[in-house]
Amino acid sequence: MLDKMGMKTARVFDHLLGFAPLAVRWALPGIGFLILAGTIIYMWLMRDFQSHWIDELFSARVSNPDLPFAAFWHEIVTDVHPPLYQLLLRIWYSIFGWSSGSGRALSVVLFAASAIPFYLTLRLRLDKSAGLLGTALFMLSWPMMYYGLEVRSYILVAFLVTWSLYLTGRLFHRGSIS
Repeated sequence: MLDKMGMKTARVFDHLLGFAPLAVRWALPGIGFLILAGTIIYMWLMRDFQSHWIDELFSARVSNPDLPFAAFWHEIVTDVHPPLYQLLLRIWYSIFGWSSGSGRALSVVLFAASAIPFYLTLRLRLDKSAGLLGTALFMLSWPMMYYGLEVRSYILVAFLVTWSLYLTGRLFHRGSIS
């Protein structure tokens, strides 16, 4: 829960921007539009993005669906990174094909999906207008754009952290944890 000062600041911010009535009526279409627009921008950026660098080549090589599973498993359990991203990437490659664009598309999808809990967390802690404004900033932030196009596990971490924050916030909000 916000303290009285925080709630008052949020209301003043909403009224200064004149954003509150718009957010109340257009929250769901607004968040959908932000995610769609962000995804289109990232897909457009992806066509001119740099070629794979050494770490991305590792991810692509070990996640190749043509690699026997035993060899795949040996590679990922000896790596310093948790194996979940490599496993997801291998499944993704087996469905959509083993290519540079396909690997980057998984990161774009994970990034777009991480905008949902980001919005929900802000809406839960503040309000709908803060959720829309914060999600727009989240979708346009340069670090998120950059890591949302890499074939590495960074964006999976962002996806899992945003969901973790939202679910933890819900527990606190409901009073299950005090």
